[in-house]
Amino acid sequence: MIQKKRGYYFLLSGLLLSILLAGCQTGPTVLGSRWSLSTDVPGEKVYRYDIVFHPGGRLENHHPNDKTPDNDTWEQRGLIVIFRYNDNFITYTGRFENARTLQGEAVNIRGLKFPWKAERLD
Repeated sequence: MIQKKRGYYFLLSGLLLSILLAGCQTGPTVLGSRWSLSTDVPGEKVYRYDIVFHPGGRLENHHPNDKTPDNDTWEQRGLIVIFRYNDNFITYTGRFENARTLQGEAVNIRGLKFPWKAERLD
C-alpha cells in the first residue's frame, strides 16, 4: 500500500512540474534587448531603426513615423515574436533565425505586407 502511495505522489509531482515548466520560456528571448530593425516597404525607402523590448510587453520603437509611442507592445511565444505599434496600425510577426537574428513579415491595417529583419545589438 505504501509503495502505491509513493508511486502516486511521484506521478503527481512529475505532472505538476510539467505544468509549471510548460509556461517557462525556453530558447532565445527578446526581453530587455535592443535590436536594429530594417524593413523593405514596397514603394517606400528602406527603413532602419532601433526597437527595445521592455518588461511587461512595452515596446520602445524609434521608427520615424510612429505617432503614438506610448502604446507600442510586444509578445513572445516560443521562437515567435509579435509586436505592434502606431495604435495597432501595423503588426510585425517574426521568428528567431538564431539567437541574434529575427526575421518575418509585417502587415498594416490596409493589408500591405512587407519583409523585415532585425539584428540584436546587445
